[in-house]
Amino acid sequence: MALRFQEQYGGTDETIGFWRFIVSAALTLVFGIVTAGGVSKLFSTLASSACGLAVASALGICTQSGFYYSLMLLDPAKAFLFISLSPVWAAIQGKLLLDDDLPQRTVVTMIVALISVLVAMVPDLLRLFEHGWEAADGSERVLLLIPFMTGFAMATLTSWARYCGTRWPETDLTTTGFFASLGSCALFYASLHRRDGPEIDLTGGLQLGFWGWLILSKAGTTAFDVSMFHAARHLKGAEVELIMLGEAAFSPLWVFLAFGETPTAWTLAALGLLLLALAGHEVAGMHAQQA
Repeated sequence: MALRFQEQYGGTDETIGFWRFIVSAALTLVFGIVTAGGVSKLFSTLASSACGLAVASALGICTQSGFYYSLMLLDPAKAFLFISLSPVWAAIQGKLLLDDDLPQRTVVTMIVALISVLVAMVPDLLRLFEHGWEAADGSERVLLLIPFMTGFAMATLTSWARYCGTRWPETDLTTTGFFASLGSCALFYASLHRRDGPEIDLTGGLQLGFWGWLILSKAGTTAFDVSMFHAARHLKGAEVELIMLGEAAFSPLWVFLAFGETPTAWTLAALGLLLLALAGHEVAGMHAQQA
């Protein structure tokens, strides 16, 4: 929704992509300085967390860039549904790397999340079976790899945060977003200059509303990222990713409320199935605690 409003206030794919990374880096840096207790203490924290931050930042670049291109190049609802496979990857990684044992309710919820992705793809699958693979949009099938791999990168980042929290408790990954955003911005800026055509003006035509929606959206994602790192210290990776799936469930709702764009019936069914699975997971968890 915030991306659409930024476009209405003069934003283009290029300006939104560039400035979202800059603002994200700035907000994360400010948050890191405040929580560390000052600039000097932040540098001390960075020195003691260098290894963990380096790996997390590399994964963060994959996540941030993939998330941006998924929303820009694909239908947001479909992109979110493919990204929602992240709990499956987190569960596999947790079992193989961290020896995590998942409760049955979490396993069932992950299976339902996978089914919801298949439900969203029913129209495409029917078209393929009816007209053959040649009738499908091959470019879109390739682009779907972006949210697919973004979900895998998100799960890996969560697993790494959990690994650092259990093996190296002194590691602070709060400023991961700062380095990841700078890296993503550098790659994005380099890609702009490799394109043919006139030079792109990254400030022209941007209205005040653009900056307001940009700061608001990046403040939300900064809080999102920092919360994820802290949650990974106390919850299993798959559980963290399942909670984060709420974004996929509610994003089409915000787009509908703001712009009146109604998703397809299959997309609504898939999102409803995902939301019911998440709610059922939490209800089952409360009953398990009371038993």
